[in-house]
Amino acid sequence: PDRTSPTGPAPAVSGMQKNLIPQAYNHLNSIRKQYTHNPLNLCSQLSEVANSRAQDMAARQYFSHTTPEGKTFMDLIYENGIAFRAAAENIGKISPTQSGTAEAFMHLWASSGPHRQNMLNPAFHRVGIGVAEDGQNRVMVMIFAH
Repeated sequence: PDRTSPTGPAPAVSGMQKNLIPQAYNHLNSIRKQYTHNPLNLCSQLSEVANSRAQDMAARQYFSHTTPEGKTFMDLIYENGIAFRAAAENIGKISPTQSGTAEAFMHLWASSGPHRQNMLNPAFHRVGIGVAEDGQNRVMVMIFAH
């Protein structure tokens, strides 16, 4: 089913983008393993929210933890009925799109204290990953939850 945003159909997900999700997931768990943290489970419900966030940012060309209407990823988790005790979100945007590899996003987040804390938080057990492009930028969203 094609998801629609307030501006119309969501951008199509290319084969390259689909490959980025398992690559990012594996790279994330590799980083966690270096710090002796348990791997995260890839959660389809969180991935739907993360993908929705990435698609929305790409389609409407904004980059923020808050939508233009003031909604956060937490609002979307609640709206989707996803149970959690704690949650966090990493968003990244890389241009040009071909530079937005899974490794580039992981390096970007690992270089930022708050983003690295989300990636390495031992309380988190699940992650959702979404990716989208707007023609110039590649956006990746990771939502972590316990």
